[in-house]
Amino acid sequence: MRQDKPKENKEKLELKSGKVLELTTDKNNYHHRDHELNEALRFYFYSLLLDNKLEKAYDVLSKLISNRGYLSLYGSIGEEFINQKKEVLLYDFFKSSLDKEINLKIFYAYLESAKIAGKTQESLSYIDEILLNRELNPDQALNLKIERIEFLIAESKLDKAFKQVQEVHKVSLKGFDKELKKRITGQIIKNIISLVKIADKSTKETIKLALIDMLLTYDFTEVDSYYLRDLISVLIDNNKFVAAEKICLKQIKRELRQKNIYSSYEGRDYWMLVTEIYYKLKKHEDVKLLLDSVSYWGHKDLKDFLINENDAFAYMIADTFIKLGDHKTAKEIILFCLKTRFTSDRLYSALLSISKPKESLKYLDSIYKINRFEERPLIWKAKVLYNLKKYEEAEIIAQQAINIDPSDGETGRGDRMRVYSIMADIKEKLGDNDTATLFRDVMKAIRLAEEADQYFEMGMKKKAIAIYEKSLEFFTDAYCIQSRLAIRYASIGELKKAEKHYKKAYELMPSSFGRVESHCFGCEGIFDGKKAQGIAENTFSKMLSNDPQNPQLHYLLGYLKEEQGKFDDAVSYYREAVKIDPKYINSWKKIHSLADRTKIDDSELEIIILNLLELSPYDHSSGYDLNGIKNYKILWNKTSEIKTYINYVPPNKLYPLNASLTRLNKKEKTDRFFHHTSKSINDFTRKSTGAIIGDISIINSILNQLRDD
Repeated sequence: MRQDKPKENKEKLELKSGKVLELTTDKNNYHHRDHELNEALRFYFYSLLLDNKLEKAYDVLSKLISNRGYLSLYGSIGEEFINQKKEVLLYDFFKSSLDKEINLKIFYAYLESAKIAGKTQESLSYIDEILLNRELNPDQALNLKIERIEFLIAESKLDKAFKQVQEVHKVSLKGFDKELKKRITGQIIKNIISLVKIADKSTKETIKLALIDMLLTYDFTEVDSYYLRDLISVLIDNNKFVAAEKICLKQIKRELRQKNIYSSYEGRDYWMLVTEIYYKLKKHEDVKLLLDSVSYWGHKDLKDFLINENDAFAYMIADTFIKLGDHKTAKEIILFCLKTRFTSDRLYSALLSISKPKESLKYLDSIYKINRFEERPLIWKAKVLYNLKKYEEAEIIAQQAINIDPSDGETGRGDRMRVYSIMADIKEKLGDNDTATLFRDVMKAIRLAEEADQYFEMGMKKKAIAIYEKSLEFFTDAYCIQSRLAIRYASIGELKKAEKHYKKAYELMPSSFGRVESHCFGCEGIFDGKKAQGIAENTFSKMLSNDPQNPQLHYLLGYLKEEQGKFDDAVSYYREAVKIDPKYINSWKKIHSLADRTKIDDSELEIIILNLLELSPYDHSSGYDLNGIKNYKILWNKTSEIKTYINYVPPNKLYPLNASLTRLNKKEKTDRFFHHTSKSINDFTRKSTGAIIGDISIINSILNQLRDD
C-alpha cells in the first residue's frame, strides 16, 4: 500500500550559480539509502566548499560517506568551480581529505577534481606516494593501481602503464564478492583494450601481443557484455579469429539457456560477430550459410534485419554477394539500404563497382530524389562525372553537395569531407592549382584531427591536443577542429585556451552549415556550460547585428536558447530562420520538436508538417505526424504532387533468412503469446495518396464506421 508522504522540514541552500536547492533535514524520516537526501547533501557539501567553509564541508563529507552517498562532480557542479576559479581549491580539499583517510569515494572525487584542475601529473605522483607509504586494504590498493593506468596513459607514459597492467592482471580476485569482481575485471579489460589500441598505433607489436594474451586468460562469463563485445572486436581486428569465435559461441549458448519466451533473437549480436569473423577470413560461402542457417536473426527477411542494423554490417553482406558473383542481389541490397536510411560511403563505392557509369548516374539521381538534403549521392555523382572527364559538370555537382552540408559531420573516420578531396582533383584538372592545394590542405587537417580523435578516445588527451593544434597549421578555419580543441582544453582545465577556440568555432559556425547540419551540437557538448554559452551568445549576437538576414545565425541562436531551456525564445529564432529561408529544413524540424513545450497553435503546426512533408517526405528523422493536419484537401494535393516525382517503393522481400523464417512461422503458429513484428520503413513509400489520407485517425474512424454500417 502506498504511504502518505512524510512531512518535511526544509532549509534553502543557494549555490553561487543562483540555483536554489532544498535539503530535507527531518531526522525522524531519515533513511541511509534515501537518494534524494544524499543528492541534497552532495549539493550542500559543494556549496560549502564554494563558500570556503571547509570545516563544515568536512562534517558533511563524513555524513555523505556514512550515508553511502556519491561525490560525483557531474551536472553543473564542476562547471561552477571552474567559473569561480576554485578548481584548485576543490583539488586541494580532496587531497587533504585523502591525507587524513583513504576512502575510495573520496579518491574517485579527487581524480575528477584533478582532471578539472589540470593536475593529472601531480595526481599521478600523489597516487604513487599513497601506494608506497600508506596502509591500504587489497580492494583500495587494486583500485588505485587500476586508476593509475588511466593517468599514465593520459601522460603518455605507456611503458609504465603496460607494467601496471601486468601487475593488476596478476592480482587474484579470490575473496572479492561477485559484483565487485565483475566491475574490477571489466575495468582491467577496458585498460588492456586501450593499451592494445595504443600499441597498435605505436607499432609496439610485442607489447600488443602480450596484452592480447592477457585478455585471453579471463573467465568471460564474469565480464560485463559491454566490455565483452569490445574485447571480441579487438580480437577480430588482430586476427585472433579462433579465440573470438570461441567466445561468441559460448555466449550464444549462454543466452539460449537464459532465453526469454517472447524473444526471437537470442545471441544475435554474437552471431553478427561470427559473421564478421568469416567475412574477414574471406569465407563468403560461410557468411551466406550463416544467413541461411541461423535461426535467431529475429527477422524473416534480410530487409527487416538490415533496417535495424548499422551500415558496416549491411556493407559486409552486400560485399559477400558481390564476391560470390551475385551482383543482382548485391545491387538490390545496396539500393534498398541507400534509399531507406543509410549514408555509407562504402555502400556507394560498392554500388559503383558493380555498375556501369551511366547506370550509376541513374541510381544516384534516384537516391537523391528521395532526400534532397542528403549530400552523399551528389558527392558520388561528382566522382562518376570526374571519372568520365566531365570536369565542369562534376564541379557544379560537388559544389551543390558542399552547399547542403559544408561540414559533412555525420560520416566516420576516413570518409569525412570526401567532397573536398574530389573537388581538389577537379580543380587540378581545370587548372586551378591554388584552390586544389587549399582543398588538399583541408583534407590533411581533417585526417590529422581524426587521428587526434583516436588518441583522445584512448585517453591520451595531451598527445591528442598537440595533434589537433598541428592540424590547424593546414587549415585554421575548420569548425570541427576548433570546436574539438575548445572542448578538449576545457576537459583538462586549460580554460583560457578553451575560450579562444570556442570563440573561433562559434565565428565559423554560420558558414560551416547549410540547411542541415550533420553535427550533433548537443552530443559534442559545444554549448555545454555557462562560460561556453556566454561566448556563443555574444559571438552570434554581434554577427547577427552585422548580418540580420543570415538564417544560420537565427538558427544557431535558437539552438543555443533551446540548450538553455528557453524554449519560447528558441522558437522565435527558428521562426525567423524559416521566414528568411523557407527551405531551412532543420529549423522546421526544431520548431516541430518544441510543439509540446511552447506556444504553437494547430494552424501553425499544420504549416510546419506540410513544409516538412514537402521538403523531405521520406526523412525518418523529422518525426512529424500527419494527424496534425486538418486540411485534407491540401494534404491530398501535396501527397499527390510528391508521388509524381518520387515513386520509390521498397521491396516486400530482399533475401529470405530461411532458418529464422521457419522458426518465426512455427513460433507464431504454436505460441499464442508470441507475435513477430517487422520494423516499418516509412509507409509513405508504399501507400497510395488515398491510403495515406485514410490512415489519419479521424478519417480512419469514419471509414471504419461506414464499413460497420
